[in-house]
Amino acid sequence: MAHLTIVARYCDNVRIYEELCCLIPFTNMATGQDVLTAFVNLLENQVIDIIKLFCITSDGARAMVGKEKGFVNLLENHIGCSVMSFNCFIHQKNLVAKISSQSLSSVMETVVKIVNLIVSRSSLTHRQSKSLLQELDSEYADLILHSNVRWLSRGNVLNRFVSCLEEIKIFLEEKRFSELDNEDGYLN
Repeated sequence: MAHLTIVARYCDNVRIYEELCCLIPFTNMATGQDVLTAFVNLLENQVIDIIKLFCITSDGARAMVGKEKGFVNLLENHIGCSVMSFNCFIHQKNLVAKISSQSLSSVMETVVKIVNLIVSRSSLTHRQSKSLLQELDSEYADLILHSNVRWLSRGNVLNRFVSCLEEIKIFLEEKRFSELDNEDGYLN
């Protein structure tokens, strides 16, 4: 499965910030148009003015930098001006793992703790959570357990967790799991 990782680097008058914005899974091989659509939708949903974009760094894949149908060319056509484009030669997995490790470790610990509580504590608790997700017509029927084997597991777990966040809050309240009461404010 292909994934699009969007990391934003931006600044104010004092500091430079770097954030992992999202990890978008593609069920099929992603084309430049698929990437453009996902990217534009993300910016629109986050109310970010696409005209302020001035640089793209990609892995150099054809879908990203192809002359006619690559994401960068399609983006330039979409916004009506050129953007600087760089190829990143650092292995993408290492790059994302580093960013994730530094900025998301405490969030990841909380998410893994909650998911393990729901999925691993007992089969009854797990069945009840799946039943609630189905009852509330959730986008997903179950949560994903985190695996330390692959860095991508983090993104999958976080995406699924965020997609089911409202249902998870309801479930935790119903089960009165007080040890996770809004730990560090991550559930807000």
